[in-house]
Amino acid sequence: MSQASKPPRVRERRAVQSEAATSLRPPSPDVIVLSSDDDDVPPLRRPLPKRQRAERQSGSSDAAQLRLEIEVLKKERNEIKSCCAKAEVAANIAEAAKDRAMAKASDLEKLLKRKATSQRPDYSELEDTVSCEICTLKMWSPATLVGCGHSFCEKCLHDWFNTAFTQHVQLHPDFLAGPQIPEDLARHSNDPRVAPVIEQIRADFRKRVPSPEYTCPTCRVAVKRRPVEVYALKEFVRKAAKLLGESEEGPRRANRAVGSVFDDFFPKK
Repeated sequence: MSQASKPPRVRERRAVQSEAATSLRPPSPDVIVLSSDDDDVPPLRRPLPKRQRAERQSGSSDAAQLRLEIEVLKKERNEIKSCCAKAEVAANIAEAAKDRAMAKASDLEKLLKRKATSQRPDYSELEDTVSCEICTLKMWSPATLVGCGHSFCEKCLHDWFNTAFTQHVQLHPDFLAGPQIPEDLARHSNDPRVAPVIEQIRADFRKRVPSPEYTCPTCRVAVKRRPVEVYALKEFVRKAAKLLGESEEGPRRANRAVGSVFDDFFPKK
């Protein structure tokens, strides 16, 4: 069947196909294809050379790798931020715990100090026991009265007796002179016949001039015998003073070189 004898539709379809095939055929390098803005069909692009295609593919691969690395870095950055936030929270918790611990330690220290103060032995009651009632100081050299048992500083008691002696002498000046025994009787005082006479003279003197009367500074009981030194009391005073934080500054004895400090008031018989 000739082309002229073919139906019009068939001829039209083949013409379109032929035209399309011609348009899809790559142009010859020697042929310059001119196109205008009015053309409906865009011109076909020439395929890129193999090297350019490889470079473009390589560039796409590098970009993909960069995007992957960026994602990894973003993930690491988020993890670091999370770790920093957790560390900051932990630091705040630790600081708060430290403050609470320090406050508790301070409270415990104050409590221990209060307990130590409240539980400290009270030795203030010993003060009256080991102190002299005359001078109110420690009885480093105590002297105890035999009659009533009261104790005082040896020097204080000596001064107390000396005051009473001085007042007595002022009232009875003859007391210092003593009984007047004739010399001839004094020379034979060991004679049994003379001794009673001398004793009578002394008795008459005592009736006429009384002896001084000494009393206890506390209870005013008459003291007839010389005070005694109790060594146990002296040791107790030193130990008590040590507990009270005091030490002996020096001896408080009366200024006597020889003999007892009470010989003037209670002569030895």
